[in-house]
Amino acid sequence: MMNYRYIIIILTVFSLNLTLAQTPDWQWAKRGGGLVSLAQGSVVFSTGVERVLDLAIDQNDNYYFLAEIGASQTDYDGTLITTYSSNGASKDIFVFSTDCQGNFRWSKTIGSFNINWATSIGIDSNNNVYVTGITGNCNCSTPTHFDNDSIKNPVLFDGSLEEGRKGIFIIKYNDQGVFQWLREPEGPIDQFSGFMQKTMVESNGKTHSLIRLFPGNHLEGQLTVTNPLGESAIIVYDTNGNLENFIPLDMQPGLDWYDYQLAYDPNLQQYYIADTRRQDGSLSINGFGVASGEDKAFYLATLDNQGQVVWYHENVKKNSWTLGDLALDDNGDIYLTGKYANSNISNELDSFAGYNFISDPNESTPESPFLIKLDSGGNLIWGTNAIKDSRFPGRSIAINGNDVYLGLGSLNNEWDGMPFGTGVGGVGLLATDNAVLRFNKTTGALQEVIPMPSASIAFDMIMAMDIDSQGNIVVGGHFGGTLLSGNPNGSITKTGSDTDFFIAQYGTGNCTLSVVEQDNPLDIKLYPQPASDKVFLQSQTPLMAYTIYNLQGQKLKQAKLENNRIDINQLSTGLYLIKVTNAQAKSQVLKLIVK
Repeated sequence: MMNYRYIIIILTVFSLNLTLAQTPDWQWAKRGGGLVSLAQGSVVFSTGVERVLDLAIDQNDNYYFLAEIGASQTDYDGTLITTYSSNGASKDIFVFSTDCQGNFRWSKTIGSFNINWATSIGIDSNNNVYVTGITGNCNCSTPTHFDNDSIKNPVLFDGSLEEGRKGIFIIKYNDQGVFQWLREPEGPIDQFSGFMQKTMVESNGKTHSLIRLFPGNHLEGQLTVTNPLGESAIIVYDTNGNLENFIPLDMQPGLDWYDYQLAYDPNLQQYYIADTRRQDGSLSINGFGVASGEDKAFYLATLDNQGQVVWYHENVKKNSWTLGDLALDDNGDIYLTGKYANSNISNELDSFAGYNFISDPNESTPESPFLIKLDSGGNLIWGTNAIKDSRFPGRSIAINGNDVYLGLGSLNNEWDGMPFGTGVGGVGLLATDNAVLRFNKTTGALQEVIPMPSASIAFDMIMAMDIDSQGNIVVGGHFGGTLLSGNPNGSITKTGSDTDFFIAQYGTGNCTLSVVEQDNPLDIKLYPQPASDKVFLQSQTPLMAYTIYNLQGQKLKQAKLENNRIDINQLSTGLYLIKVTNAQAKSQVLKLIVK
């Protein structure tokens, strides 16, 4: 019978003993990207740069990231990435996972010769991973690849209905990156595919996706679309990939795939959908918003599970907003961030759901990032915004206890009397600094600004953020120079001509390390024991990295392995644990005795 040994190291929690307390700091950061600027999307709106746009954290504090990348010598942390696009400037989708210490676990590349767009990544309670996006197939030698898990045939483009032209997808992996299933909700089409706009994942593995479908017979033959401008819907799949439900929506115009926000409350069985003005200002959903026409820039609507609007809010002034994120807490309260803008006719400040935006009186064209909290009935609890002009929105919300965190990039701004985005010494249209802002969940008051030091006048933006079980803040986004300048744990520098993507962790270095040993499954041997100067590792498979912990769970050292040797001359006498990771991202924990 197999002998299972569960080694669970709970790293330090908050302590009143100041001698054991660790000062929060940026613990690690990783970068990735290619050498050529992307040719699609908007740089200003961060859709035309290599970036991490979403992330998720499982119950073992493993991290999962969703990125868009180019294809010109593209690498992650120094290791080349498989890519498929044509000239290096077209987008592929990169899905990858690390552990809490930033060690690489596994990755997948989704793409083709043409353009591909990532949308969302989510986790269920069994640590399964769900990824959504849009692929663009071609009549070429490099058709759509879902890595090596599923490869489509090239399309003919001969005017016939083709399975290969479907682009919207939902794909599921387990926590080790093993492919589970792939669903493409569209039927055969003879034109460009529809849009996957946003997906939310329930703890039971049920996915809720906001999509736009164009003419064809879709959703396993259950929905026929004839309108050449398409039809919107929410589609629901269960954890096994079975189509469970769909809700047709009259969303106008609905003709894009970015800035849409979607949240779902399984307790109330309510959807929250937000949309913002782009080129066409006539926004509406199921008839709500038709009356105001173009005299608005944004709405937030709540729908029941039949698609009926429960309540609806829109802003007052006519201009262009940007939406960044929409989140719910355990009470069902709603948090919304983005960027508001003043009227394009006058400088009168805008308002939304009873919150009146504020601005520095010296600013001529008020626009800035904001954070608003509503209850599930749409009633304003509080609102707050930066007071200096900024074209860049709040991008990501994370909620932990009585704190609400906002991730963004900005330049020389101020919020509740606290400056942020002040690290760069120059100015420019695309000069921003990353920051995480911590607000009181009850009052909305800004409590702390956590800067991400940069030595460059560059376009940096936190696009995604979450909090792990130990309170570590995990972020991802894009940067254009050097991040974490002067940080004792190291900095990262971009290699491409535009921006690279990045991931990073801020906290005290605490992690929950869960390892299951099955009769020494990796067959790694550590010798000599005990040791005083150095130890050696022996294994049948290549070993890549190691992390040393003391018995209090504190991470003491982390490095790549060289010649399977670890120097331990700086360790005092005692018992330690070493986590060793091999080339297949599998790990084993070993005891180390230092004399």
